[in-house]
Amino acid sequence: MKSQFLRRTAWACAWTLSAIALFYAFENWRGARAWKAYQAELRTLGEPLSIPELLPPRPPDDLNVALGPAFAPLFVFEKTWNELQKREIYTEASSPERTALLEPRLPEAKFQAPDYATGTPANLAGLRAALEQSAPTPPSSNAASDGTRILELLRPATPIYTKVNQSLSRPHIYWPIPWEEGFFAPLPQMNAVMSYARRFHLRSLAHLDAGHAPSAFEDWKTIQHLSRLMQAEPTLLINHLVSITVDQISLQVLWQGLHTGQWSEAQLQEARQLLAGKNLAHSCQQAFRAERAGFLNSIIRRHDLRTIEGLVEKPHRVLPGLDQLFFMVRPAGWQNLERLEYARFIQNRILTQADPKNSKFHTRQAHENEEWIKAQSSSLSWRVRFPLVSLSLPALGGVHLNTARAQTALRQAALACALELHRRRHGSFPQQLNELDMDPCHLQDPVGEGALIYRREPNGGYLLYSLGWNQTDDGGAYDPKKRKEGDWPWRMPASP
Repeated sequence: MKSQFLRRTAWACAWTLSAIALFYAFENWRGARAWKAYQAELRTLGEPLSIPELLPPRPPDDLNVALGPAFAPLFVFEKTWNELQKREIYTEASSPERTALLEPRLPEAKFQAPDYATGTPANLAGLRAALEQSAPTPPSSNAASDGTRILELLRPATPIYTKVNQSLSRPHIYWPIPWEEGFFAPLPQMNAVMSYARRFHLRSLAHLDAGHAPSAFEDWKTIQHLSRLMQAEPTLLINHLVSITVDQISLQVLWQGLHTGQWSEAQLQEARQLLAGKNLAHSCQQAFRAERAGFLNSIIRRHDLRTIEGLVEKPHRVLPGLDQLFFMVRPAGWQNLERLEYARFIQNRILTQADPKNSKFHTRQAHENEEWIKAQSSSLSWRVRFPLVSLSLPALGGVHLNTARAQTALRQAALACALELHRRRHGSFPQQLNELDMDPCHLQDPVGEGALIYRREPNGGYLLYSLGWNQTDDGGAYDPKKRKEGDWPWRMPASP
């Protein structure tokens, strides 16, 4: 009786193990086959599927912005042990040169920066007070204007400004990053670009306040150049978001100079051409392609998957370590199916939200994709089959909204330059936008079917606005706390 039980148990175990082995073999075959077929489909479309495919040729070091004096000290890496991944990873090495560039931080000052959406000019009194409070020595002069005093207080940082301009004089950009690390590669250029952009932003506003328009414009162009650096291939999604953030602070400076009437006609022409040529729909698509390449690489790296516990919020964990255990025991074919699901979502839903040819964004499709993500995320079976995808997709939802808002502001800024040129040549702003010397495509709303809405105001200024993400005409009403509601305005009150 006992031997019969043991035989049955042995047969049951053998059948169970055989079934498990067959299950793993089938799932691995199914996943590999499906991914190989879709990979071939993407290849026929010319889509890049790895970071090396996106990398530009590396220029000589003396022609590379990234190896100029403002950036080279940041790209010194060392390997340190990472307990979560159980391996050594690249981290940024500290050095006196790096500290000299990034550590002399500007004080956190509460001051009124220019706001083109509300038509509010700058008030630099708060910035002046914060800089004076943090200055190592008492004021050396009683400057007549806030701008003049701020320029004095920023003078000790002149070497940083000089190094940035020296670096930007180089013609090529290639970030020397260990791209083989995928999502876990260090990206020191992000903090550096934001830090430098903020410095030039404050100095350009101070130059305007002090009446130094030529110097302010040169600083404004430097901010624009810093924005373009972050679009260098491969344009990771975080780089793209930093770039549009830098763009937005540059527009504050441009708006302030327009409001005070300080830009020359030559400067207005140059700014208009530079801004009109920016196509964020294209750079957004490239950013998602790079993001897809990084995801496809990381999902098959076991040490990358160890970090999944860091991505899953504690309330959603069943047991400590269960997430990691799941990724260790699931069939390799499921990883390929996740690659397929993510790549297909990027290709069929994300890339089609933007139209690089016309620099437009499709809001209706964006809303449909949001509903699709919500529906899929509410499905337990979908989350079990595609856990990494389910974690990644919700974070992608706001990228197009932010990019569309930034593209709209860039287009409004280019039109604002054209409007100011028209006012100077004809004595008043035009009645309609089609009176401007602009290509009709630059009059179009990046998120709407028609042109941007323009009207002259009784106070001598004007209002230029987009219908915004909800595509409803709210008459230019704007609430910064409700990004998906209201219009996206550019207000220009009469010059003081």
